[in-house]
Amino acid sequence: MPFGVFMEKAKYSLENNDFSLWPKAMDNENSTDAGWFLYSTRAQDKEYLSALLSKVIGENIGVKWKPIRASFNTGKKKDRLVEEKIKALHVECVIDRLQEVRGKLSIWYSSSSYWFPDGTKMRLVPTITAVTSMSNKTKFASCVACQAALNAGLASALTREISTNLLLDCKDPSTNKSFREVMMEITPEDKPNTTLFHTIDKQFKSDTIINFQFHPEHASEANNLIAGLVPFLKDNGHSFHLIMFSPEALQ
Repeated sequence: MPFGVFMEKAKYSLENNDFSLWPKAMDNENSTDAGWFLYSTRAQDKEYLSALLSKVIGENIGVKWKPIRASFNTGKKKDRLVEEKIKALHVECVIDRLQEVRGKLSIWYSSSSYWFPDGTKMRLVPTITAVTSMSNKTKFASCVACQAALNAGLASALTREISTNLLLDCKDPSTNKSFREVMMEITPEDKPNTTLFHTIDKQFKSDTIINFQFHPEHASEANNLIAGLVPFLKDNGHSFHLIMFSPEALQ
């Protein structure tokens, strides 16, 4: 095969992830996966989440969106294709801090956790290599299925009324709450024990757009609220966060 043709095929395969090559989230050769987040989404701000969780648990970690390894490596193409279809945010840390990182993250993201650092409900699931018993393997498969359903089923909407999304986590001095915190505390009218929005994050490569994700059953309520953010903030005592909005939106 001519060298030029080989390079073109290699370039195509790499661009389309045919080789399953995924750059590490951490700049450390001795890093490994500590687990993956059930209920995580691709729209979440990975850099923000990496910095937030590193601060919360006091460990240097990275977060990366990539396929869940759902079986031991058999080398079969069929297994690789199945794994690459289901993706989640993975947590990476240095190998010698693996157990400590898992333990600290489990405090915030275990099955009994009800409060989450950025308001997004997630559960830390161990990697397939850490699953030994048959009952845990069954639970692992159930988690993978739930993640696949979430990836396929979430609805989303965005607002273009923002002049800068860099103030998304700027806290109101009077309430000590950020715009993200205010919005993530909102509950649906018919389900007071859950949150209206699943995630709220900056749009990738945008300094103005904020992306909201929510379950389709709450689409009408969520879209109405997003369309009326300015009056909502005014009426509920959160006028400080209006500094994020454009003059046109405020008028």
